[in-house]
Amino acid sequence: MIVVIASYAGGLLLTELENGTLNIWPKDLFEDTMRQLAEVDPATHAILSDHMEEARAIIEAADETQDWDASRKTIVAMVEKYSAPALSGTNDAIVIVVAEKALNLVEVLSVHYQEGCVRFMEGSISTPDFSISQVGKAYKIYSEALRIAYIDGKSNKLGEKLPIEQLGPILKERLGLTENDASALQDPNGSEPRQLCDALKKFFNVKLVPPSQQGPYARTIIAGG
Repeated sequence: MIVVIASYAGGLLLTELENGTLNIWPKDLFEDTMRQLAEVDPATHAILSDHMEEARAIIEAADETQDWDASRKTIVAMVEKYSAPALSGTNDAIVIVVAEKALNLVEVLSVHYQEGCVRFMEGSISTPDFSISQVGKAYKIYSEALRIAYIDGKSNKLGEKLPIEQLGPILKERLGLTENDASALQDPNGSEPRQLCDALKKFFNVKLVPPSQQGPYARTIIAGG
């Protein structure tokens, strides 16, 4: 039930390439892609910027093979590989903000674009979804919070996370997650968008967690257990 939220952001990049929604000029596919990515998804841009050669190889391979799905999965895996260790070191105050901004994003999606909750979990939110201005604004705010957390965590020691014996009671008793909610989080495609949005709103509601556990809880769900 642990979700590595950072891994979902990476899907935005290749989804845009596949849909042709990035305005790519042939002179340098990678540089132009990165420039436009910075405008909509600062977190993924920051992570890829730290690993430029690896990112360039993936993007150029996607353009050559046209295998967008495989390339998207590779980007997601790359983002997760580098973000999870950094986010594990993010300090309490900053990682709590990431959870709060994720909640704000889900609340916006719940009102304006419920299918976006599924796409968020899949890592396939893309520029066309941002035609709904509230969605684009909320996603960028969330991604900027994630970028700050990633940068902060890179230079810190690993922070405290919640063991499963503490996490379970918080999810059930404090946040009110049900078995149906858990199923929706584990299988986003197999759930109704409204149900998934409702489950995510509970999942990210870090303010309902006891104050002494808010930082470890947010770190657990953002960086992974």
